[in-house]
Amino acid sequence: MSTAPVVVVGSGPAGAAAARECLRLGCGPVIVLERNSRPWRKPCGGGLSPGAIKQLRRLGMWPAVQPHRYPIRSLRLVTPGGQQYLLGDRETAAVIDRLRLDELLRRQLRRAGAQLR
Repeated sequence: MSTAPVVVVGSGPAGAAAARECLRLGCGPVIVLERNSRPWRKPCGGGLSPGAIKQLRRLGMWPAVQPHRYPIRSLRLVTPGGQQYLLGDRETAAVIDRLRLDELLRRQLRRAGAQLR
């Protein structure tokens, strides 16, 4: 049986996760298309939530990102209604420069066998 290539549009976090999962599942050759030849800055694009960190771990990409992130060990949130939430005692989130994050994810995709265009 022959397999058709999988084409993923965009090499940001969502596209990188989709491409990595396709590679992990052996769906076929994976081609990642990126519209911009040079990366661009995105406001607030470097915040990694607990869920994002969990997905990066599941995809095997966290070890490449972890040394470059700034860990957030505690966080106090207050809603407009006055409710407060406190997260703490361990790393719950992280911050990384978005340009660096995208670079690290693209590098991991290339190592895993994706073609980036």
